[in-house]
Amino acid sequence: MLFWLICLRGFRRSSPKLSALALTFHKSGSPDDIQKAEGWLELCEKLFGVRNAFFTGDAIVALADLYRRAGRYAEAEDLLKRALPMREKLFGKDEYRVGDCLNYLATVYHAQGKEAEAEPLYQRSLAIYEKALGSNHSYTATALYCLAELYSHQKRYAEAEPFYKRAITSMEQSNHPDLPEALGNYAALLKETGKTSEAFSLELKAKEIRSKRED
Repeated sequence: MLFWLICLRGFRRSSPKLSALALTFHKSGSPDDIQKAEGWLELCEKLFGVRNAFFTGDAIVALADLYRRAGRYAEAEDLLKRALPMREKLFGKDEYRVGDCLNYLATVYHAQGKEAEAEPLYQRSLAIYEKALGSNHSYTATALYCLAELYSHQKRYAEAEPFYKRAITSMEQSNHPDLPEALGNYAALLKETGKTSEAFSLELKAKEIRSKRED
């Protein structure tokens, strides 16, 4: 608790930084990060109340994302379902932070094989990101890629392919870290549909990008 009181003292004069502190835990999902995020949420609930959509809401989402990364899906789902209506009420239903909640919740469902529940949440988060942030934003690229992966996993290749194409175009514009992976997965789809020449070209492109990023 002393750690958080020191942090609070340092950020007291700048409330946006206080909220942004929660975002520093969106890294690995390690036990240490999770413990800190749990402490931060506890402090926010005490200082601002359990229904505070700004500070407490951000702390809830930060912790939920760490649970998601650590594979603690039931806990992540509970927190995201709690945070979603809080953010909708504070920011409106078309704000990008609402899109974050929806996308995280969709990935939690997806990871558990609940693809029917994941799909409409991915679709809604994509619509929010495109409207709020534009087609070339990295968040939009991620949402496109998530839908492409969902459809590809379901062998809905005709639906997956345009989402891969749009995701890759957006990722190239935003220098997205997942671009090589998206190229590789799109190449795998093309192989499944007999387009081996196109697949080979994408694999080479992915390899070149990885090589450049390693230099």
